[in-house]
Amino acid sequence: MNDLKKILLVLFVSLFFVCVGFVGFVAYAASDWSQQQKITPDDGAAGEYFSNYWGGTNGESVTVDSTGTYAVVGAEDEDKAYVFKRSGATWAQVDMLTGPSSSSFGRSVDISGDYMIIGAPSDNRSYIYKRDTGLDTWSITEYITSPHAGDFGWSVGIDGDYAVVGGPNYSPTIPQRLGQGGIEIYKRDTGLESWTVQTGVMATWYPLAADDDEANAYVGYTVDIDGDTVVAGAPGEDNTKGVNAGSVYVFTRSGETWSQQQKLEPALSSEMGMGTSSIAVSGDYFIATHYGPNV
Repeated sequence: MNDLKKILLVLFVSLFFVCVGFVGFVAYAASDWSQQQKITPDDGAAGEYFSNYWGGTNGESVTVDSTGTYAVVGAEDEDKAYVFKRSGATWAQVDMLTGPSSSSFGRSVDISGDYMIIGAPSDNRSYIYKRDTGLDTWSITEYITSPHAGDFGWSVGIDGDYAVVGGPNYSPTIPQRLGQGGIEIYKRDTGLESWTVQTGVMATWYPLAADDDEANAYVGYTVDIDGDTVVAGAPGEDNTKGVNAGSVYVFTRSGETWSQQQKLEPALSSEMGMGTSSIAVSGDYFIATHYGPNV
């Protein structure tokens, strides 16, 4: 996304309207936010947990494109994702995408231009869709997998020809670090609809792991990408701010090589408060939410 206000909109929706069976769209005008519309899926049913899983707080299953035209909302309990289109101030459902049964399809979603990515972490897969030319329907072009288990697809992000997928439960065995987590970055092959994992650090590490390599850090619990920058949350990481205070890792691209640029900790101490529950990046700025008993 290129508009920070849209990012704030998505985070607002994610934090305050998930887990109750609908999504509320808010609009920014005259230095104020107001609810624009409440939407539910056309086939909505009790127990569907439209917009996230029950008890979820990271909001990764709600996204709006950079133009504010399309929104995608996941319903992982039903292995579905719904596409909505805005006309004026009104949003209406235009498509429904369905994944394999019990795959957690819709756990994470993101959209960029004519492409969207949907995570299905119970199958360790992420699906790439492309909008059908001149239509408001979307067709699958590829699914990407990882040879390593770890809830691959728990978080996803896409921007232009690049996509990022988080696997927060990735656990390397040598040395053994349960729940270290990590991310993979993909690029769309020129002129094709196939996506290839990036080289550089990715050729050495699976996944692209943070330098600290800490057990139970859950790197990749949440991710986002904008241009040459990827941000990844590690909500379980211990640091100077406390146990499970969480960190954010920033990765940047030079050519086709991605490397860690910076690690950021929360400004406030948060003992036993799982950090970085949601994240979004736009240009020179990113925003990360945090939850815990001391926040």
